[in-house]
Amino acid sequence: TNTVWSAAPNWDLARPPLADDFIVIPSGRPRYPALDNNRTVNGIDIQSGASLTLAGYDFTVRKVAAVAGSIVASATEAITFQTNVDFTGGSFTAARSTIALAGAGNQAVNLATQTFYTVNVLNTNTVVFGSGFSATELRCEATSGVRRMQFQSGATVTLRDFTMLGSTASANIVLRSS
Repeated sequence: TNTVWSAAPNWDLARPPLADDFIVIPSGRPRYPALDNNRTVNGIDIQSGASLTLAGYDFTVRKVAAVAGSIVASATEAITFQTNVDFTGGSFTAARSTIALAGAGNQAVNLATQTFYTVNVLNTNTVVFGSGFSATELRCEATSGVRRMQFQSGATVTLRDFTMLGSTASANIVLRSS
């Protein structure tokens, strides 16, 4: 019908997605969704040729995230991944947005050599970067707990700013290559 996320006729269930839903945005459609408010979904699969426009709103994915299509940011949106995320075959228009890696367990992240504005590691376990990427800033604040980041051997990570803020009580940020 149109691009409005909350418009029921745009969805195959004849209702807008709920926070517990797994969303598939298929390719080959005449229009693709744009957020009209901050949204949370259980999982998302943006297929090759499809897109999701953030339109100034934040987006959270709690479980599965596969982005073979496009995510388009236009401002300072926050995209929070609480699970593994894979951008293989996809694209990302960064604007001044933040990708937050906020899994509760080990988190596999394939940013597929895409360019991001800010990548913020919030995960209190291990984030494994399975590919290189570029970002204006890679940020990790660990005032308590331990943050671990593992980078794929031979992958290139290109950054303007690399911000690590650890605890004054102990060494609690670990960087390594596989």
